[in-house]
Amino acid sequence: MPGPPPGWRGILRRGPALARGARAVVERHLAAAVDDDVADETNGGAPGMPPALWGDRARAVRSAGRPGTVPAWREAADLTLEQLADIASRHAARHWAPGSAERFATAQLATLVPALGAQGASGGWLPRLRGLAGAEASLTAVTRQHPPGVGAFGPRLGGALVSARAALHPAVTLAGELDRVWARRPAAQSVARWERQHLPRPLRTQVAGLEDMVAAVEHLMRRIAGGT
Repeated sequence: MPGPPPGWRGILRRGPALARGARAVVERHLAAAVDDDVADETNGGAPGMPPALWGDRARAVRSAGRPGTVPAWREAADLTLEQLADIASRHAARHWAPGSAERFATAQLATLVPALGAQGASGGWLPRLRGLAGAEASLTAVTRQHPPGVGAFGPRLGGALVSARAALHPAVTLAGELDRVWARRPAAQSVARWERQHLPRPLRTQVAGLEDMVAAVEHLMRRIAGGT
């Protein structure tokens, strides 16, 4: 009788180490769930609930990044904020001036999504996430209509908008995944408890951080479109 395929021999030899690694992953996820099971003071003190699905913890890991690293969405958002600040400074000092076509294009981005951000009212996390996905769609449509370095957008502003798109892109995936989970919500479960269950703290942090970035994009777009 043939033995296991060659690749499996290595797996079998490393079985104990793999088992220890798997247990460590489970322990980290359980600890994260317990840590998140606290009253949410930003949501009226609603009771915490440990996420019930592994998908929730996987989404939390994507939002938080690996230990000791900065998540990709945060890197892209920080880069966007730096680029926006540089453009605003050059614009205020009259070292950079948009043309009429550029102002017209930026007017399309003056209202991307109702921004709440880190300091705004909480709750309604799934609609907020959908709003960020809509903002990404708006940025995609405008940047494709005016590719960076061609037509309305110069490379400086175009680069900032591309970075903003990159930061928002994970929100599109998150919104789609959570919409499918929402469709299976038990009728008796309140919206607040569902959101506490399926949007762990790292996701809520990501939503608020992206809303802050979107607010900064909108502010600069309005300044440029208005010629101020």
